[in-house]
Amino acid sequence: MYLVKNSPRALFAALVPLAIVEAVLMVFAVAGGQVTDPEGVPAPDQILMFYAGRMAINAAFLFAGHIVLRQWTISSRLAYGLMGGVMAAASYGIAIRNHIQLAAPGDGTVMTMGLLPAIAGMIGGFLYGQFAGLSPVARAAGTPSAANAPSTPSPLVFGVQARSVKI
Repeated sequence: MYLVKNSPRALFAALVPLAIVEAVLMVFAVAGGQVTDPEGVPAPDQILMFYAGRMAINAAFLFAGHIVLRQWTISSRLAYGLMGGVMAAASYGIAIRNHIQLAAPGDGTVMTMGLLPAIAGMIGGFLYGQFAGLSPVARAAGTPSAANAPSTPSPLVFGVQARSVKI
């Protein structure tokens, strides 16, 4: 049995598609704001804080989804892709609900604009599963054979050997 490793490098690689989509949506919001209300355009610092807030939510949800899949011992890239899509859709929903955005989406475009982050999240989740790599998991010592297996699964243990260090 294998588990997907914890990897900051894979987390950053998985956030790249989400960062691109969030940046494009942010640019569209700023450009639309300049057309409709030129004097109401937010300051660059405010734009950066909205962007950083959205990316922090995405990163936290992606890592939380990884931890959940790891606890359930699911290591398929399909599952990570689906987790990324659900994570990005939830992140987008939280941002819409709590007004962590520059401009409200137009009437009838809330669900349509939510598809872009969801697709980017699917790509990001897949990339996390791809780049993090797998680590083998060994069953705990004293595990009974399959014929005498108990109804509850035995605990998972990583196959790492301890080494003594002489000083």
